[in-house]
Amino acid sequence: MTPTKITEDISFRLSIMKFIAIVAVVYIHNRVFDVYAHIAINSNNLPIVYYTQTIWSDYLCRFAVPLFFCISGFIYFAKQYSHSTANFTLKKTKDIIFPYILWNTIAIAYIFAAQVPSCTHQYFSAEKFIPNFSAAQWISAYIGVSADWRPFLYPLWFMPYLFAAFIIVHPLRKVINQYPGVTWISLAAANIICHSVTPVYDVLLNCGPLLRLLNALSFFTFGIFCLKNMNLFDSKITFFCSGLAFISAAFIDIPKVFIPIKIFPILLYAGVIFIFSLSSRIAQCSSKIKKQLAYISSFSFLIYVMHEFALYALLKIIFSRFAAEATPVLLVYFTLPIILMSILIICGALLRKLFPQVYKFLFRSN
Repeated sequence: MTPTKITEDISFRLSIMKFIAIVAVVYIHNRVFDVYAHIAINSNNLPIVYYTQTIWSDYLCRFAVPLFFCISGFIYFAKQYSHSTANFTLKKTKDIIFPYILWNTIAIAYIFAAQVPSCTHQYFSAEKFIPNFSAAQWISAYIGVSADWRPFLYPLWFMPYLFAAFIIVHPLRKVINQYPGVTWISLAAANIICHSVTPVYDVLLNCGPLLRLLNALSFFTFGIFCLKNMNLFDSKITFFCSGLAFISAAFIDIPKVFIPIKIFPILLYAGVIFIFSLSSRIAQCSSKIKKQLAYISSFSFLIYVMHEFALYALLKIIFSRFAAEATPVLLVYFTLPIILMSILIICGALLRKLFPQVYKFLFRSN
């Protein structure tokens, strides 16, 4: 397989897709369910809020991490790295594992500082109260253990699996390049079956990280399909069909129409294809708009690593003063992420201008 040049147009589309995925992640973490501890938000109480967040955050925005895997696979197969496995591992350790450890450390330090005043203790659950951490909790904060597989900075949970996908695929790259269709179709089929058939899913869920690794490898190799079929995403038929499948799958899966079959994994594949196709539409904008979008998307990694704790703190503060009524809750739900991302972009722009080396060290994204 001949290496594919990542043109300026493709680079723009990839950066836009990353930013769209970041926005989706922010809405996934915009958990109004969690901050209203004094009132249950469900289908009987505040149904508009319940179904809005369920459809938007818990279904439609869930394409985000699979899209990250897919973009990473797309770039990997486009560049066709020729490094030895050892050198490649060192490179990816620097690109992925180092920022992962760095930002978990920053997150822990940030939360510890926030927990110093006694007046803030009410905002933290016992498992997040750092001064009382056991050795097991410290390990879990960085890498996760057993059932508690998430790192302290939760949005970074996928990075070890991305690292594993790179390390597994690299020694097999020649085989994958020779049989790209067989590879990604086989992994996609296995991923859909393991996540869709409830009895199979329940068994594998108790096998540690296997399901998450399968998901990572599936979408990582799905990137080769996207790479080889870029022209497919330019089609209006692809745009509308993938969009229809994406939205339809969400509304079908929510009431679990096909019990015990879940079609949520199909939603993810349709969502990734839809976003790829959407990027083709965005790439047709005027050069002025594209320049502005490219500038905003350059802060994607900053938003990704900075948003969660700030968002959750703001939700706690705001909703402690809000009545549990649909209109104000929905207003905050839709506008707060936009306001927060705008603030982070402004702060990032100032930091990059005043302290470019600091910005590069903290927010360099590969």
